[in-house]
Amino acid sequence: MSGSKADPISDILDSISEQLAVVTGQGTSRSDALKNKTCAWCEADCSEEGSFRDAKSRKEYAISALCQKCQDNFFE
Repeated sequence: MSGSKADPISDILDSISEQLAVVTGQGTSRSDALKNKTCAWCEADCSEEGSFRDAKSRKEYAISALCQKCQDNFFE
């Protein structure tokens, strides 16, 4: 997707997740989490078919790279 309109947004999301990882001492960048199928915050495995409650949660993972538990905590 290089050169697309989504690149700046992806860069911003990566920057935020990297800064949170530094501040909290855990986690990883969004792009690394997506590549490794893990959570950007808690680094839980997100590769299993049943990792997410529904299609909306799977779509959110593609945006935020947060596992179901972290999504639930964030949107609580």
